[in-house]
Amino acid sequence: MAEDAVVCVSVAPCDLADAEPLGRASIYVWALDTPPTTGLRVFVQTPQGLMPGVVVALPEHPDVLSPDLAPVARLAMLSEIDDAMHWREHFGREEAIRRAAAEADRLARAAAFERESRRRAPFAADPDYVWLCTLARTAGIGLHPTDPRSNETVTAPPTSGTAGYAVAGRHARTWWRAMKLAEAYRWPAADVIRLREIADHWFLLRDRPL
Repeated sequence: MAEDAVVCVSVAPCDLADAEPLGRASIYVWALDTPPTTGLRVFVQTPQGLMPGVVVALPEHPDVLSPDLAPVARLAMLSEIDDAMHWREHFGREEAIRRAAAEADRLARAAAFERESRRRAPFAADPDYVWLCTLARTAGIGLHPTDPRSNETVTAPPTSGTAGYAVAGRHARTWWRAMKLAEAYRWPAADVIRLREIADHWFLLRDRPL
């Protein structure tokens, strides 16, 4: 097998307490450091969030190899398996599966929050970043809790309304700069789109026929 070949596994939903497959298995991409083996209890990414599963096969040539295959997110921890055994004993299998999925999603959100906090921390003293955060709040964008306070000396232009050619052009350029900074700081796509929409509004007013 080529070194860069995609490794796939067949994973069935399961109760972490005993790893008994409980439904139809699906193919997932395996990109974890630990080599895959059958019987491993894992969490897979689904449209509903993380769900517990068990590796039931290691297909060398899966019938369907789509670039959109979801990944195996991570291995199940021993503490999660112990919790699942407790939950199943007291609440039943269905509730044990639900609680395992909910707790995995909570841990994933906490880890993502911590990563984003560390990524944004170095920007806190950057004047351009403080300026961007100030305008973003005017635009109604919900910022990360670790982002700096707004600069009270900065007056953000309006997000909508009407103005003459010169003023509309000035507003458009300001919001366009904010949008480009949001891209540079790798803000979420929805935030970049919001800033672009505001800039486009003012560009349209600037360029309207006289």
